[in-house]
Amino acid sequence: GDIIAPGELPRPFGLQPLTRATVLLLADPAASLDKAEALTWAGLLRELALAEESMNFEALFTLTRRDAAGRIANLLCELRDRGGLASRDGEDHLPLTQREVGELTGQTTVNVNRTLGELEALGHVRRGNRSLAVLDWPGLEQVAGVGSRPRAGRSGLTQQPPSALGPAAG
Repeated sequence: GDIIAPGELPRPFGLQPLTRATVLLLADPAASLDKAEALTWAGLLRELALAEESMNFEALFTLTRRDAAGRIANLLCELRDRGGLASRDGEDHLPLTQREVGELTGQTTVNVNRTLGELEALGHVRRGNRSLAVLDWPGLEQVAGVGSRPRAGRSGLTQQPPSALGPAAG
């Protein structure tokens, strides 16, 4: 996922994302952008916020309709969609403990352990030392009941933001 924050992050404040993240700190966006660039950025940020709100709304209201396996599968798909998985040997690895999965899905560690065992027996995941390896994304999507979802750039944005960090093109 990405984080866009105005100015400096207050101290002490730390970020520890579960997946690779990009953080963009904007000290004073208006100072470095002309009016057209500022409007482009504002439109992109508004579109991203609306897409994120829609996905959060869907996640909130569908979470309670899923069984234990569906909740875990949905969590893994959501983390995949937000990007930054460490791929090794053709597998995607997530640095998650069973306790963390339980906290994120509202389940006990005993239930998470049992459910991950079921998902492992189906060939969807493999449990490792403080991580999960995903072996079958289409199978997990089916368990989650989400169908095929776009990977990065979930909102379908096609417009590219102006280069506010480099020198202006003349």
